[in-house]
Amino acid sequence: MSAKQLASFRGVVVLVDVNPDGSVKGARIIHSEGNLWDFDILHDAKTSHYRPKMVDCKPVEGVFYYYYFYPRTGN
Repeated sequence: MSAKQLASFRGVVVLVDVNPDGSVKGARIIHSEGNLWDFDILHDAKTSHYRPKMVDCKPVEGVFYYYYFYPRTGN
């Protein structure tokens, strides 16, 4: 997602560092609208299990972008 797209994004983006076994090494919010649910979304991202990145047919550490779109309200 480009910086321009991220600026117009309505929601939260969590960057998740994934271990070779698919477990979460760490996670942090990289874009937020300041919604009260952001920390619940961060918790969901941290407790999820991911498919690891594969290099030469072997699992390695990687990153995953966890997106959550807020419902549109108003215009």
